[in-house]
Amino acid sequence: MSLVELKVDRIQYSETQTGAYVLFLKEPVTDKKLPIVIGGMEAHSITIGLEKDIVPQRPLTHDLMKSLMLSYDVKLKKVIINKFDQGIFYAMLVTEKEGIERAIDSRTSDAVALAVRFDAPIFCESEILEEAGIFLPGDSARQQQKQEIEQQMSEDLEKILKEIDEILEPALNFDENIKDDETSELSELEKLTIELFKKRKVNYSKKEIENMLQKAIEEELYERAGMLKRFLELAFNKK
Repeated sequence: MSLVELKVDRIQYSETQTGAYVLFLKEPVTDKKLPIVIGGMEAHSITIGLEKDIVPQRPLTHDLMKSLMLSYDVKLKKVIINKFDQGIFYAMLVTEKEGIERAIDSRTSDAVALAVRFDAPIFCESEILEEAGIFLPGDSARQQQKQEIEQQMSEDLEKILKEIDEILEPALNFDENIKDDETSELSELEKLTIELFKKRKVNYSKKEIENMLQKAIEEELYERAGMLKRFLELAFNKK
C-alpha cells in the first residue's frame, strides 16, 4: 500500500449539491487535489478545528470525541483514506494506546475533523489520488510560477551563503586568544559576525536581505521567509 500525505487546502460551498460543501485535500508537491463532498455540520467542525484560536462555548461533537480519547489515553496517530467506491471516500483512524495501534473505520469528514484537532497527518492511497484527484483551473500555472519564484529565491539565498564563505583577512586571521587592542580595527558588526559565524564575515547588505525577506512574505514562501528572517537575526542582531 503506497500512501501519499495530503493537507487540508480549503472548504467551499458546493455548486452542484444544495446544502453541501466540498473539502479539498491537497498533495503539496504536485498541487493535485482530492475533492470530498461533506455536509454543512462537518464543514463547520473542520473549519473550527483548523482555527486553533477559536474555542466554542460548548464542545462540538469532534471536540468531545477528542476529549474522550485523551481521557482514556488514546492518541490519533494518523488518518488514512483507504477506499473510493461509487463516488464515496472511506477512511480509517489509526489510534495508539500503550504502544498498541488499532485501525477504526470512519467517515472521511469525521476523520479529517479529528485529524486537524490532533494535528495528525492525513494520508491517501496513491491509487485513490490517481483515480479521483483533480487539478483545478489555474493550478498548473500557479504551480509553475511558484516553482520559478522558489528557484529564484534559492539562487538569492545561495548568493548569501556564498558571501558568508568568503572570509576576509581580518576574520581569517582572527585569533580568540589575541589581545583586544589587536582587534580594534574591526567594526562592531565584524566582531559580531566573527562570533556568530565562527570567523566568517557577511558582505551582503542588510537592506538586500530585508528586500528578499519581504518578497518571500509577499509570495507566501513562508519557509524561505523564516530562513531569511533567522539569517537577519543572526547576522545583524535584528529582532
